[in-house]
Amino acid sequence: ISWLKRTSRKYDLIFLDPPTFSNSRNTKSVFDIQRDHPLLIQLASGCLTEGGTLIFSNNLRNFKLEKQLMDAYQVRDISKETLPPDFQRRPNIHHCWMISHKKQFWSFKYPLDRFLIYFSTRHARPGHKRSHAYQPVANQHIGG
Repeated sequence: ISWLKRTSRKYDLIFLDPPTFSNSRNTKSVFDIQRDHPLLIQLASGCLTEGGTLIFSNNLRNFKLEKQLMDAYQVRDISKETLPPDFQRRPNIHHCWMISHKKQFWSFKYPLDRFLIYFSTRHARPGHKRSHAYQPVANQHIGG
């Protein structure tokens, strides 16, 4: 976790298969995958390039992925597709997800509470100057 906090490198693909539990002498705290996976996934996803993918897996029998992660990222459960042969008898032991940043269809450079609406004058009324430039229509205010 400390390396993920320090690094500025970006990757197209990250495989993240942490231990279920760790109380290593090298760390100050105990690692528990159920408790610590939101932070771990958040830090790892920060190392993804735009369009990159994080493959997150673990073998905790009763593991539940936090709902906040499903809301914050594009998440697909690929546990069945990635089930190793030695886990066939007990498929509830293996959990695996493809995680990526949600696609953004709108990108705003400025705060969303104010914006300019534009229209094209390309199809202006007959007799008016035709222009392919975009002209401001109104300064709109959103919200309170």
